[in-house]
Amino acid sequence: MVYQSLLEALESLEGSDHGKPCADADPDRRRELHREIEQVLFQHKAPEGAERREHLRVPVSLSARYWTSNELRDRYVSTLGEGGLFIATDEPLAIGSSIDLQIRLVERGLSLDVRGRVAWIDNGADSGHRGMGVEFVDLSYDQKATIYELVNDSLRAHLLERRQYTRLDSRLPATFVYDEGSFELPTTDLGPGGLYIETDHLIQRGERVKVVLEIPGKKTPLRSVARVVRVNDRHLPDMPPGIGLRFMMTNTEGKQAILDHMLRRVASSEPQRHSASGGLRLRRSARLKRRVKVSYNDGERDSASFTRDISRRGVFVHAHEPPSCGTKLQLQIEHPVSRQILKMRGRVVRTVSSSAGKLSLAAGAAVLFEDCNERQRSMLRRFLMEFVLMEGNSSAPPA
Repeated sequence: MVYQSLLEALESLEGSDHGKPCADADPDRRRELHREIEQVLFQHKAPEGAERREHLRVPVSLSARYWTSNELRDRYVSTLGEGGLFIATDEPLAIGSSIDLQIRLVERGLSLDVRGRVAWIDNGADSGHRGMGVEFVDLSYDQKATIYELVNDSLRAHLLERRQYTRLDSRLPATFVYDEGSFELPTTDLGPGGLYIETDHLIQRGERVKVVLEIPGKKTPLRSVARVVRVNDRHLPDMPPGIGLRFMMTNTEGKQAILDHMLRRVASSEPQRHSASGGLRLRRSARLKRRVKVSYNDGERDSASFTRDISRRGVFVHAHEPPSCGTKLQLQIEHPVSRQILKMRGRVVRTVSSSAGKLSLAAGAAVLFEDCNERQRSMLRRFLMEFVLMEGNSSAPPA
């Protein structure tokens, strides 16, 4: 997708030292890429001739506390970058004013004290955009690292989580009819909003397709019109060539039938056939494709990331430098709505590494849960069922 391509392009220009550019990175290309990404994030086009920023800005939801000459103020931070932030206020301080800020994110237990200088103000007619731009001053290494992590988390949340519904790996018989003919293929993954099928017979993006889907437990097939929204002609990790379709006319009954099927699969321990190179194999637990925050400890250090998919038996965790196979992990999976924490133990059984020195969105580790007690199994099962019913980008982090 274009969003993932933008992120991969940016990561190829970044170094490992908290966003410091690679030594051979083209600074003009990096600034131009910042501009392209900001157009996606903020949904507006920069005016011609606008200055291309050195530091990327991302939309956030933070609070900031600071003193004026006579009072303590709490204000909303809507934009954050490695070089500064924007505070929404009808009473901005004068340009050049020094300011001591406490940036807070309650959900993460974060409280960061930094110093800044008011670089510009907006007193325009639109009250929703009034405020002041604050440039960071004399940041320590740890402060820079924390701000970089906030920016990076928000960036990945906005560019990666574009899917409205959770998807389930599910092989269901389906017939597809389009202008040039028809074909029958099983689904690869499925959700109430659409599906993906493996095929070398690629249909043009934007084309409408009639879908007839056989759903277990439903007496009559689900009939819907879908639009091709994704065309993949490459062999990607865990995603062979195929097309993604978004339902356009699925009625309430059809949507509920898909949700009921997903809930049954999540709750069931019966294996289902799933595609693999060389044919089909049985998958013992249904995998949900949902982006959920997870932190883990490998015995030496703590790390935080997001899941690519999760099941009753394990989880795939995004990681640019995944722990090696056999590594024992202590995991904490955070429910994106209730903020409950599920603590699990697991073992790395498969890794996908970055290739050719380039960071990859597919890099990470497949972790098999181990030594689960009944309370953990019950809580995990409840999480999975709630993920099925979850709509929108509610799994994205608040920052």
